[in-house]
Amino acid sequence: MKVGTDAVLLGAWAHIESARSILDAGCGSGIIALMCAQRNKQASVTGIELDQEAANQAAENCANAPFSKRIRIVHGDFFENVQDVFDHVICNPPFHAGHVLPENEQRKHARHAVDGLENWFGMANKLSSKLGKASFVLPFETFTSIESRVQPCGWQISRYCNVIPCEGKEPLRILIELSKVECTCTTSEIQIETTARKHYHESYLELVNDFYLFA
Repeated sequence: MKVGTDAVLLGAWAHIESARSILDAGCGSGIIALMCAQRNKQASVTGIELDQEAANQAAENCANAPFSKRIRIVHGDFFENVQDVFDHVICNPPFHAGHVLPENEQRKHARHAVDGLENWFGMANKLSSKLGKASFVLPFETFTSIESRVQPCGWQISRYCNVIPCEGKEPLRILIELSKVECTCTTSEIQIETTARKHYHESYLELVNDFYLFA
């Protein structure tokens, strides 16, 4: 699995600095788990991945990292095989439910939700500590209904960020932080590129500075 922009955005944006335990739900090749371990030098990080090949790749990638002792990769189902409780659950979910399925079986499982987003929100709440938080990257079009979808699962929106692909375009993604306690929601915006392809906007470069050589 290739490193995706969505995963990098989420891994760099999530407020995981104070968490002692972090769960990367549907960790793919392990990029978010690695970013969390790099950013938070005190935390233990668990990644769970349903696809065996991706889980193997994540385990290999994490084993080669300088902070490998703090990362554990589990091959299993987020909805069935996690027993622990975490300070922060971070997730780039398979949110393209209802779209045409790609031919590649691995990408089908990685990109298409079998269950609705509410199930992901609900399970993240169940697996988070009393003061725990969760961070998701989602399609921007889900935003109009997101509050009504997270509240029944026990969450409040504490922070969100609109992600604009390039100048003059509408947001395509939204980064959302959820909290179990009452809070004031703060908002922000990130633009990935300027007007030219591969010419990155300063807001994106500032966010990913620690993870890309070009930043």
